[in-house]
Amino acid sequence: MINILRLKTDKRKLLILGISLAIMLILVFVVYLPLIQKLRQTKSQVILKEKETSGLLAQTQILSGREKKRLPSLKEVSLAIDELSKLGADQKIDFISIDPRQTKPAKAMSYQILPIDMIVESEYKNLGIFLGSLESLKQSMVTLEHLEIQRDEKILPKLKARLTVNLYLK
Repeated sequence: MINILRLKTDKRKLLILGISLAIMLILVFVVYLPLIQKLRQTKSQVILKEKETSGLLAQTQILSGREKKRLPSLKEVSLAIDELSKLGADQKIDFISIDPRQTKPAKAMSYQILPIDMIVESEYKNLGIFLGSLESLKQSMVTLEHLEIQRDEKILPKLKARLTVNLYLK
């Protein structure tokens, strides 16, 4: 008789455990997984908005009366690149190549953007100082679009970096 009662309570415990597991699985599939998927979608949307915002920030600075920098014309690109290379030389940046690409119009603005691809060699600290000092250019306005840093055993302690800066033109 005692074994029968114990068997019935064990079955009840197993039944309650099984129902609890089933409810947890249902909650995982119905609530948790859709929330994770929505979180991933939201994250990708945030990344897109951040990219859009960074471009809009540069456009806003140009349009605002607070921006004192003069936008060079297409004819003055060499002066702006010269200013950029002098700034780099002050920070001990070795320019391997400076390659201006085709200009592209800015979205809904009356100016153009000239992407300039550069390959540089520098120590990490000097590269950081150089990138931070891009804001201090007097004759032009640039924003950093792309940065890729590689370690090259041949030139240690220097690093090789590929970067694209956007030069804003009239």
